[in-house]
Order: sequence, then C-alpha cells, then structure tokens
Amino acid sequence: MPRFKKESALSIIREDGKIDRYKAVLCECKCGNIIRCKKTLVLNGRKKSCGCLNSETEYVSKYIIRMYWTSLLANAMSRNIQVKILPQDLDTILENQDFKCSLSGLSLILPNTHKEFLCEREWTASVDRIQSNKDYSKNNIQFVHKDINRMKMNMPEELFIKYCKDIARNR
Repeated sequence: MPRFKKESALSIIREDGKIDRYKAVLCECKCGNIIRCKKTLVLNGRKKSCGCLNSETEYVSKYIIRMYWTSLLANAMSRNIQVKILPQDLDTILENQDFKCSLSGLSLILPNTHKEFLCEREWTASVDRIQSNKDYSKNNIQFVHKDINRMKMNMPEELFIKYCKDIARNR
C-alpha cells in the first residue's frame, strides 16, 4: 500500500481489529519495525513512524528528547515530587557540567531517539536531586551516571560520598 503522507515512514499492511472504538492497522515502518496503531492517526499524519525517526519533534529542548522528559515527569508524579524545572534547565546543567557526572566525572550519554531510550538503553545520564527530600528545582538537581544514581537512591549526598570513600579506603 502507498504511504499516505510524504513525511510518513509508515505503510499500512492491513486492518487489524480495533483500538478503543477506532479501527486499528498493522503498519510497516521504513526501518522494518511492524507496529499496530489507530488507522486515523496514520491517515491524518499524526503517527509518522514506529518511533525511530530522529526528528526535531522528538526533542523538547536542545539535548532532551520528549520521552526522557515525560519519563522524568511521570516518575516524579508517581512519587509525589514536584518538578519546578524546564527541559531547557537540564540543557544548562548538562553544559555547565561539561556532560560529565557531577559525582564521578564519568562522561554522560543522553538518548537521541525514543528507540534508544526504550530499547538500546546505552544512555547513562540521570537527573539526580542533590537533596533527595526536596523537589526537582534548578538549585537541587545535577546530572549523574544512572548507575551511581541507582546506588545513591534517596540517600543524602554527603552520606553517599562518605560510604564511597569508606569503600575506596577498604579496598
């Protein structure tokens, strides 16, 4: 079947039941992935790919893709933590940190596409609240390596650093 919008990477293979009350279709993306979605989204051009397109619309700021940002917001909401920052604030912090983990100095990698974010998982940049009992605000966030953020969890930064020093001394 032909593509319906010039900028679309999707070709409808066949109809495939319903999603909610809308007709569903199986589509093949130009990257080879097969997806199932609402037919109307493909026909009106709102669904352009399986998520593989690295387009300007994926970004909410200079370095932050929409999925990374919405994931941060959803995670904060699920833990009842207020987010008082914008994606552009994250850009500034990344630049100020020279794309390095503020605790270890390790290089940080951000996902460039939704596919990288969801599937490849090679990105390493994680937004950390310096004081874990406070909100996400400009003065309370830093980027750290995601593995270091997992280790730190909700621990106060000073205690985390003390433990790291204790471990290093003991080895």
